[in-house]
Amino acid sequence: MSPGENQPYSEYNLKIRSKDYESVTISGAQILSGVQGLQSVSMIPEETSTSTEENPIVIGPHTLWGNYPPKIAESEIKPVNETGEIVLSRVVIPEYVIVHDGSVGDKTAQNYYVRYKDYIKNVAACEIYSTWPRATLEANILAIMSFTLNRVYTCLLYTSPSPRDGLLSRMPSSA
Repeated sequence: MSPGENQPYSEYNLKIRSKDYESVTISGAQILSGVQGLQSVSMIPEETSTSTEENPIVIGPHTLWGNYPPKIAESEIKPVNETGEIVLSRVVIPEYVIVHDGSVGDKTAQNYYVRYKDYIKNVAACEIYSTWPRATLEANILAIMSFTLNRVYTCLLYTSPSPRDGLLSRMPSSA
């Protein structure tokens, strides 16, 4: 499937208000016609807030419509070095992955712990539309899961058993 001529969603700016809480602004929310969408929002109680400036949450364009840099090219066949690591007898799904918020060589970019399930859900939301046929959605989500696990087990995506362990296990030496 490929995108059509027209962007299949409208973009809205949302202002969420609740008594005794700081307002939250979400800019660029993507709303598909005829599809119910849910957006979780964490709000800060006014009495505990020290900030007076508003920092809107900005949602960038969908991957199929945005002007993003090309993917980093990599060879299809990679050399296998003997590292002493073992081959697992079954697939182990990590509880968390660590997402590097920048290019591979950017040592100033932050790393964020994200639950594996949330990471897959968020990547899928950025790369596919909920209006596509169910079989297409399932195939794309399985591809996202496979790609992510490949990265986890080839040390190209960070992973750790718990955000509380303080270690960035399986981190490439270049990070």
